[in-house]
Amino acid sequence: MAETNQLLINYYKKEEMKKVKKMMEEKLEVEEILKSVNMEWISKEEVLNIV
Repeated sequence: MAETNQLLINYYKKEEMKKVKKMMEEKLEVEEILKSVNMEWISKEEVLNIV
């Protein structure tokens, strides 16, 4: 069960990372990106590393 949960967490995290990269391509401001992503799956530091 824990393995399944970890797989889901990884999936959602990757999806949020894709969302951040797409927003960067759209030239959105960092503040807007931080407001748009689901912080349950990705941390602020991870977002800033992508940016």
